[in-house]
Amino acid sequence: MPELRAPSLSKTSFNGHYGNKSSFHGHANLASTPVDTVVQLGEFGAGIRVDDIKAVTKNLGAGTSLQLGVQYPQSATADEPNKFTTITTTSDKTTRYDGAPVYIDEPCILTATVKGASATGAIDIVFDYVFEGN
Repeated sequence: MPELRAPSLSKTSFNGHYGNKSSFHGHANLASTPVDTVVQLGEFGAGIRVDDIKAVTKNLGAGTSLQLGVQYPQSATADEPNKFTTITTTSDKTTRYDGAPVYIDEPCILTATVKGASATGAIDIVFDYVFEGN
């Protein structure tokens, strides 16, 4: 599966003091990005609880969707490309994650995987999280 390192991957994800809510803005411009490409949006240490996700997409193309998930680069834990949700991206829209908060107890990379058809356009994903430690 191809991987694309989004510009936001190199940004530092600052945490407030233990228990404070933080936000991380992952973004990438996709250009004819093939199906099953994993866009690595942001890297986090162990012990975050993801409470909310807002995805803003700019018409990525007919039949496209994004799976929002997690990679675990430092462990044998299997990656979870659809840990949060799948969103359709055929028109300009904002989508909110409507699931329960998700605790991630090991270092991870938050990802968006292209599905359905190749994608061209912009993605902006805002992860609201709390650092709880592990």
